[in-house]
Amino acid sequence: MSGFLADSLHPIAPVNPGRFRLKVAGEIHEGELSSCGWSMRTEEGANQDRFSATARWRAEDGRSMQLDMWRFVMHDEFFWNASHGHESDRVQLRLRDDGGSLVDVQDTTVSQMSGIRTHPGTSPRWRWGSGEMPAVRVSADGLQATAAGELHGQDNERGSPLTGPFSLALRCAGT
Repeated sequence: MSGFLADSLHPIAPVNPGRFRLKVAGEIHEGELSSCGWSMRTEEGANQDRFSATARWRAEDGRSMQLDMWRFVMHDEFFWNASHGHESDRVQLRLRDDGGSLVDVQDTTVSQMSGIRTHPGTSPRWRWGSGEMPAVRVSADGLQATAAGELHGQDNERGSPLTGPFSLALRCAGT
């Protein structure tokens, strides 16, 4: 079984509680997290360990931006398939050059790293971008996480995605 918590985070400078720092495509974005949390399989019948975080902000140039990060490890073999997998890591950055709403995904430009490992010990399959599993690493206390890899995306009428190597550090607002 894949471990949910990491022995160590990526070698990325930590951030203050409730904050994130994303470096990609020569840009650095820092700000407050909108949500951040984790849940581990501690109660009877729980079938996964999950960490997720979200941030929304307006860049200095007026772009609307949203960052979503998640890691989950599914313990129930029933769900181990090409769609869900045993282990899943994702970092997604949505943006609009015109500063408009990010509510509807189809109205945004998407940069993403998304990989799954269908069964414990198998090679990861990268749907978007790439990295080294676990690409999202969660600290032993569940309050900090880092991610590193490469974001991929495609231009569309809403803007150009931020692509290429990236690093991300965040810390939930807890202690």
